[in-house]
Amino acid sequence: MEARKAELDAACKLFMEQLTGPGDFLTGARRAAIAREAAQAAECALCSKLRHEGNGPDLLKRAEGLRHQYIGPSGIGCLVLCVANLQELLNAEWYEAAAEKLAVELGSLGEFQGGQDEKVACLTELVAVVAGTIGVRTFYTGTGMPIPQLPPTTEGAPLFKSVSEFCSGKLERTCYAWGFQVMKSKIVASGLEKAGQSPSKWVDNANPISPYSKLTPTPLSLSHQHTWMEVMYIPPADVINFFAQVPQGRCLDRPGMELVAGAYAGAVHCAF
Repeated sequence: MEARKAELDAACKLFMEQLTGPGDFLTGARRAAIAREAAQAAECALCSKLRHEGNGPDLLKRAEGLRHQYIGPSGIGCLVLCVANLQELLNAEWYEAAAEKLAVELGSLGEFQGGQDEKVACLTELVAVVAGTIGVRTFYTGTGMPIPQLPPTTEGAPLFKSVSEFCSGKLERTCYAWGFQVMKSKIVASGLEKAGQSPSKWVDNANPISPYSKLTPTPLSLSHQHTWMEVMYIPPADVINFFAQVPQGRCLDRPGMELVAGAYAGAVHCAF
């Protein structure tokens, strides 16, 4: 048990280092700022107001009306707050507004150049960093272990400048939700190799039924999450294999993970 606990702890700390370092389209400094914002958002009590109001139009504008104290730019911070605390209220309207909002905010800081696909990729990366930060915090809270401080920022430029580096053509809307993905036929192997990924192994992520499909606009962030999940849960390749065997040293098999995920999604009224 202690060996497994140490293994989980090490995986989380490595993941935190990756979350606060250079990413796909966001600099190390920006990702670290987003992670800090997410950690603070996890403690915010103001979001209960919007939860009480329930689903409705203009969620982003309503969230901007909360008197939350942001660490960095409020425009980016509001998006972080929504992803961290209001996932059960997010919808396609919010997604479209958030992608535009983030591009404008990053552009004003000199951190965005590109078109619609790059807007989607930047928002995808923000979601990945926020979800990763909240996921790590939830693990430590659930185990009773003290939540470690976020690592120092690892400065550095993003890996990609354009989605075209790993996707030939445009990103396409996934048929199972309102996110976008790289389709199998459009994978550019050299771009994935730049992110340290084997195209032959990565291709399963492009399966629309895979929960990873909506992370394919950010190959590096997706690889970081896979590395973390490989230790925390089951091998990522087994996520869509319902009859996968339980990895050695684990107590949760694939059907069991489905039950846990279903219970969690029901608890937060997740739309997916």
